[in-house]
Amino acid sequence: VASPNRQSPSMNRGMPGASETPGGIGLVFYRDAGTPYLLVKEVVPDGPAFRSGMVYPGDRLVAINDFDLAWSGTTPRSQQPQLPGRHGTPVTLCFDRTADGGQYPERFNVNLVRDGAFYPDRLSSSPYRPFSDPELNDLMSRKS
Repeated sequence: VASPNRQSPSMNRGMPGASETPGGIGLVFYRDAGTPYLLVKEVVPDGPAFRSGMVYPGDRLVAINDFDLAWSGTTPRSQQPQLPGRHGTPVTLCFDRTADGGQYPERFNVNLVRDGAFYPDRLSSSPYRPFSDPELNDLMSRKS
């Protein structure tokens, strides 16, 4: 079981394969109301998170590089890890996932490498998928 802590993030300067190009991990998030955490809204196809096969919509991001997001309000922004970073640099994300009917979440880490093709990761204003999604359009047209 992973346990995030209050350590400052490691800087990924000088990593082999890293470039000055910004990179992301291929996730769309929304805020978990009343908490400092983010929930996965969407896993972008072919992105680093998608290729890991470990991240799913509804997973709660609780830490980035061992930095618990609950401490973000008391830690200077310059010392907080960020999801985006330089293309080719690694990032470790810690998620909570509650299984169907489970009372306690399962905590797990995912090691990803940021990819310039998936920058920037996004924060959605809503937990709902947009109506431009073909599956939802099809569903809505059948209800009319």
